[in-house]
Amino acid sequence: MFLAKESGSVRLHRATMGSVTDDITIPGPRVLVVEDDQVQAFLVREALAGSGFSDVRIAATAHEADVVLATWTPDLLILDLGLPDGDGLS
Repeated sequence: MFLAKESGSVRLHRATMGSVTDDITIPGPRVLVVEDDQVQAFLVREALAGSGFSDVRIAATAHEADVVLATWTPDLLILDLGLPDGDGLS
């Protein structure tokens, strides 16, 4: 078996006698960035995209984060503690 990283996902290959018999695509991690500073949010998104993260969503307020989280579950949450409508912990 071997792993191959492709844009935003990982493919797991199982080889038998030199040929690939099974491919399993494992989606890349989903990330929610909660940041009210647009420049900071952009920089974080670009850094994550440059590292292979393809499913990155941005919320500028705690309320926006709640709306996103109602229908989507991230694997990782990057949270600003000083949001305009909350402290980032509540």
